[in-house]
Amino acid sequence: MDLEKIKLLSESRIETENQIEALQAALKILTGKILAEIPTEEEGTNTIQAGKFKITTKTPINRKIDPAIWEQVEPELPEALRNVITVKHKDELSLNLKMYRALEHVAPENFSLVSKCVTAKPGTVGLKIVEIEL
Repeated sequence: MDLEKIKLLSESRIETENQIEALQAALKILTGKILAEIPTEEEGTNTIQAGKFKITTKTPINRKIDPAIWEQVEPELPEALRNVITVKHKDELSLNLKMYRALEHVAPENFSLVSKCVTAKPGTVGLKIVEIEL
């Protein structure tokens, strides 16, 4: 066992880890600057082309269902609309997003009822940059 060699390798590893942390911080700053320049949707995907780069942003909305409120709201909904929220596994409730969105336009009064048990928070905007052939 060569302790001097282990020491040098350890120093190199620590230096590399520090460089990675610095690069990750720089990447985070650049991502923020790019996102500040690109209009993003309230929810969904947006793609633009800037020169030889295809840039896609994805803006998620994280939705949670309050089971206690759903228990109160469910009986007030017509039977055909109750599957807007279903039990997934281990008693976890799942929102049928397509149906939930449709309710807003087709049956606003029912959408309002279901919305009482749904909490929506914006998620972290994702950024993907791909170099393309011109």
